[in-house]
Amino acid sequence: MLLHDRLHAKYFRSESEVLLGSANLTGAALGWSAPRNLELLIPSPLGVVTKLEDQLRSESIRATATLAHELREIANQLPIRATVAPPDELHSPPAVQRPWLPSFRHPADLWLAYRGEQETLSLPGRSAAAQDLAWLELPGGFDEPAFKRVVAGRLMQHPFLTELDDFLVSSQRFGAVRDFLAARFELDREEADLAWQTLMRWLLEFLPARYTVTTARWSEVIQRRPSREERV
Repeated sequence: MLLHDRLHAKYFRSESEVLLGSANLTGAALGWSAPRNLELLIPSPLGVVTKLEDQLRSESIRATATLAHELREIANQLPIRATVAPPDELHSPPAVQRPWLPSFRHPADLWLAYRGEQETLSLPGRSAAAQDLAWLELPGGFDEPAFKRVVAGRLMQHPFLTELDDFLVSSQRFGAVRDFLAARFELDREEADLAWQTLMRWLLEFLPARYTVTTARWSEVIQRRPSREERV
């Protein structure tokens, strides 16, 4: 089973046919209970949606019991009522295209940008924070602890992070992870250096219990801690 965090339309596929639309697999949608819903689906030849399937697979992550547990814990800690509303400009459509990697170098200050306190950041920092917040598409009104938990949840659902987690089952030096990013995102060495420095800061800021970082022979070494499933 795969998870895609932004797919809302319904997609039903057999070996030869596809149905696209808004219909859910519920009793009301299927007409098995009253009141019945009015649902919409249109048929499509399988060949027409091949690119869509390829995109969905590339942007999806594996559904695991560990991920379900971690996201449920995050959801259970969120406040029922929001207290602080972010500025309207944070609700604009994302200005960045996938695949996304964080560009704001100081993730501890991302909360300030979310609150609308951009004047405390440098001009390049404001632009980078705005791009990252646009991609994250966070609901408004979280306090700081809830904000950090929601960002952590969004990061855990990023397709690349699942690839990185598999890579970090064994400890890896900075250069090895840099090269891993370079190959995955087609970056040169300098771009990959910056990308990994930034991403590592985000992981340690928002998912501090998930990774360990040590220094050996002047190189940072990072490893993912075993998941609940792996410890069993």
